[in-house]
Amino acid sequence: MFLLLLTGCVTTGSIDLTLDSDTDVVETDTDTDTDADTDTDTDTDADTDTDTDTDTTGFCGEVSVWDLQLVGKVVDADGQGVQGVSLKLDDRGWNTGTVLGTASTNWQGQFEMDVNQLTSVEDCWGIILDYVLVGEKGGESSEKGINPFLHGAITDGSLVADITTVPLVMD
Repeated sequence: MFLLLLTGCVTTGSIDLTLDSDTDVVETDTDTDTDADTDTDTDTDADTDTDTDTDTTGFCGEVSVWDLQLVGKVVDADGQGVQGVSLKLDDRGWNTGTVLGTASTNWQGQFEMDVNQLTSVEDCWGIILDYVLVGEKGGESSEKGINPFLHGAITDGSLVADITTVPLVMD
């Protein structure tokens, strides 16, 4: 449990704030101080927490899970599509080491990938979430962070993240 205690000593009183990490509730105890020498604390909040592991609020905000589609293109240094690239979407932040989808490029370097169980945390894109598209072919590999595209697909409601205009480049 995390404890945040703020105490202000003013001749009129003080307030204690406690953050309850199980329920994400701030409990407030107000002290009424009618004279500067005595302080009476009356706790009107009975703390009856039980941890059921159903909390959907993360450090930043609401946690949700999405299935969506990632479409795009893989090109070489000259901008030509690269056929036969094996692609995977790696989670390197929330569930490190998890592969959320795989695909291969067609003869034009294009691909479509089903992305399953992508975690979104409100107001934490770029902080604790890190999704990376990895392409591999013939011993070469290339990577591209694609958080803004995934976040956009969720927020615009399309559930399609399109990186065609900013393709993965295989050097």
